[in-house]
Amino acid sequence: MNFRSRAFAALTLAALVPLAVLAFGVRREMSRRLLEENARRGEGAVAALREELSRQSESVAARLSTLGAELQRDNRLRLALVGHEPAARRVLLELAGGAMRAAGLDLLQIQDSAGRILSSGQFRNAFDRVEPALPRALAAAGAAPVLVRARTPETSIVVLARLDSVRIAGARLTLAGGVEVEAGLRRQLARDPDLSVDVVYPGFAPAAVGDLTSVAALPLVFIDLAAATPAPVDTARLIVSRAAGTLAELRRSIDRWFLAALAATVALALAAAGWLAARISRPLTALAEQTAGIDLDRLDQRFSSDRDDEIGALTGVLGAMTDRLRLGAARLREAERRVATGDLARQVNHDVKNGLVPIRNVLRHFAQVAREEPGTLA
Repeated sequence: MNFRSRAFAALTLAALVPLAVLAFGVRREMSRRLLEENARRGEGAVAALREELSRQSESVAARLSTLGAELQRDNRLRLALVGHEPAARRVLLELAGGAMRAAGLDLLQIQDSAGRILSSGQFRNAFDRVEPALPRALAAAGAAPVLVRARTPETSIVVLARLDSVRIAGARLTLAGGVEVEAGLRRQLARDPDLSVDVVYPGFAPAAVGDLTSVAALPLVFIDLAAATPAPVDTARLIVSRAAGTLAELRRSIDRWFLAALAATVALALAAAGWLAARISRPLTALAEQTAGIDLDRLDQRFSSDRDDEIGALTGVLGAMTDRLRLGAARLREAERRVATGDLARQVNHDVKNGLVPIRNVLRHFAQVAREEPGTLA
C-alpha cells in the first residue's frame, strides 16, 4: 500500500470513527433517559391507580352504607328474617339482586353472623351456602383495597370489594359489595397511550404481548371465591406495562438519521480524503521523479517551490543537496584532473630518464677513450 492509499484510509477512518462513537453514545444515552422516564411514568401510574382504587373503595363503602340504611327500613326483610315460609325465601333470593342494581354494584352478598349467605346478587345459587372467608378477610383489610373474584351465572368477575354491617330484627348482617375496576383503571391510564394495566392473580395471567414491558406493579389483597376450593387470602397485582413501540420507533429514527449522516459523511470524507491525499502525494511523487534523475553526470536538476509548508521545506533541502553535489562533483573532477596531470608528468620524466641513460653512457665512454687513447678518436 502506497502513501496515498494509507493517507486516504487514515483520513476516512478519522472522519468515520468519531461519528460512529457519537451515534452510539447518543443512542445509548437517549435509550437510558427514555427508560428512566418510563420508570417515572410507571411510578406515577401506580400512584394514580392507588388513588383511583382508594376513591372507588370509598365510593363502594358509601353505597353499602346507604344500602344498609335502606335495608334497616325494609319491613319485608324483617319479616323474611324471622319467617320461615317459602315467601320469605323468595324475598331473600330477590333482595340482593335488586339492591345491587339499584346501588350500582357488580357484587353484593348478604350474610349472617355465621357466614351463611342469605342473598347473593351476582349468583343466586349461592343462597344458603356457608362461606365466612369473605367477610372475615374484608373485615381484616379494613379500608385497604381488596380484590375479590366471584362467580356469576355465566362466568366470573373481579371486583373491588368493601364490607359493611347492619343489625336488623336482632340479627347482625354483613354486606359485602364491590364494583369491577379493571375497565376504570384502564380509563385512568388512557391519557398515556404507551401504558396499560392488567390484573394478575393466582391462576390467571393475561396473554403475553411481545412489545409490552412491565414497568411497575401494585400488590393487592386477593380473595378467590370462584375457585373449586376457595383459597385463603392471597395476593393479586396490578401490572403496569409499557409498549416498546415508542422507544423502538425512536431508535429506528435515530438509526435512519445516523445512516443518512453516515452516508453524507462518507461521501464528504472520501472526497476530502482523496483531495488531501492527492495534494500531499502529487508533489511528493514529482519530487521523487525529479530526484531519481539526479546523477553525477547530470546535476542540472533545479528544485524550486513557492510553497511554505513541509513540501516546500523538502524541496529546499533537495535543492541545497543538489547544489552541494554539483560543487562536490566539480571538486572531484578538478582533483581527478590534477591526479591525471601528475601521473603524466611522472611518466614523461620516467621516459626521458630512460632515453638519456644510453646517451650518458656513450658520452662517458667517449670521455674515457679521449683521456686514455686520444689517437683512436682521430
